[in-house]
Amino acid sequence: MQVNGERDVSRFPSAIRALAYRPFRLFWFGAAVSGIGSLMQAAALAWIVAAETQSALRTTLITLATLAPIAVLGPWAGALADRHDRRRMLHWFTIAGLVQAVATWAAWVAGLHSYGVLFALSLATGVLTAITSPSWQSFLADLVPPGAVQNAVMLNSTQNNLARAVGPMGAGLVIAHQGPSWCFAINVFSFLATLWALSALPEIPLQMRSSGNTGVLRGFRIAGRHALERRGLLASIVAHFVFATVAIPVNSLVPIYAVTVLDKGAGSYGLLAGCVGVGAIMSAFVIGTIDRRVRPSTLLLAGTCVGTVGLAVLAATSDMGVAVVMLGLYGVAYLVFTAINLAAVQRLSHPRIRGRMASLWMQSYGVGLPVGLVVQGVLADRWGVQTMLAIDAVILGAGALVGMVSRGLRPMDVDVDEFDSAN
Repeated sequence: MQVNGERDVSRFPSAIRALAYRPFRLFWFGAAVSGIGSLMQAAALAWIVAAETQSALRTTLITLATLAPIAVLGPWAGALADRHDRRRMLHWFTIAGLVQAVATWAAWVAGLHSYGVLFALSLATGVLTAITSPSWQSFLADLVPPGAVQNAVMLNSTQNNLARAVGPMGAGLVIAHQGPSWCFAINVFSFLATLWALSALPEIPLQMRSSGNTGVLRGFRIAGRHALERRGLLASIVAHFVFATVAIPVNSLVPIYAVTVLDKGAGSYGLLAGCVGVGAIMSAFVIGTIDRRVRPSTLLLAGTCVGTVGLAVLAATSDMGVAVVMLGLYGVAYLVFTAINLAAVQRLSHPRIRGRMASLWMQSYGVGLPVGLVVQGVLADRWGVQTMLAIDAVILGAGALVGMVSRGLRPMDVDVDEFDSAN
């Protein structure tokens, strides 16, 4: 595959080699700026609910509203990604996202601060996210040649976690000094970066698209059969489902942890939430350097063990400094799991159904995470957030042990080896 804007890849360090391709550089920059704005808004909403209600369930339900639409709209969104020009789709839905961000800002300025309004606005964000996520995820493979896909996915996860670091930290500072409305305003303007990046992209040869005559559900069944036929794909999707159910909900417990365990304000909450992104960013460059030499299954198991330690210590401490470090370790696990799993799905999927495979991967997230959010929100309110974190650590550690004993993730290694040898 020839990609426009290619530079001498050897001039770029191995950890960032996908940035040698101009389309991916533009995509990365626009997504990073927009992601920071989106995470500032999400952090502001979570903090508002946590501070006002001190309820883990209500706080996690705000996050749930942004994710539940994935489970409902995922198959249709995946079909859209496979049938239509992804760049054009992303352009128009980014404009829709800009309109929704303006509505959130306007509602807050107008004094519409009730929980119901905040939930409805979060749900609108979730609908747009569900529709565009498969296109965003599958678009990566259109921007770089096959040999750079895993590094592109890793760098994309890095910019997501850059936003996860800068967004909440910035939100904490802005809330403490100016109030939440400024977080919503910054998110509005951040969409302009994505629109610029999409407009500046050079013409990209379209990959194979599926026939428009294939029904949505039938196409989704085809993707399911494709995953069952390739055990590496199946292992990636199942592992991501487990991680989404057990570990990812921890992000939504951080504001409650800051309020009820550490007795801290908005600035400290921003620091805690941002440390997840910092830990992920630090690990991304290490993984980007060694991912050609270390098997994906080994990286996943190592990340799981690191996350288990982070959550176990976090459950036992009420010290701000220790909590900062442990959330950084949790961020390492977050980056490893999301990036390695998505890279496997991107590389091992047939181009004709890559959008639906990305949708299927997102479904594992869109089904597992809402279940985890509700269950962990209820249990954290009943037993305390630290008890819930301890339970998460035990389950995550048990999952790592099962993975090591059963070698259930090894099919990912076999498929990746076959892919590399064919290219």
